Amino acid sequence: PGGAALGSLGPVAEGLFIWTAGLGLVIAFTNWLTQRSS
Repeated sequence: PGGAALGSLGPVAEGLFIWTAGLGLVIAFTNWLTQRSS
């Protein structure tokens, strides 16, 4: 019980999804910054 409603996968799968999405956002932001400065 609790957490996001990602098809009732459970807290571990939801945490993995958040980590993966967050890491993807950080990589995309870093890529955007490096492309912008050059």
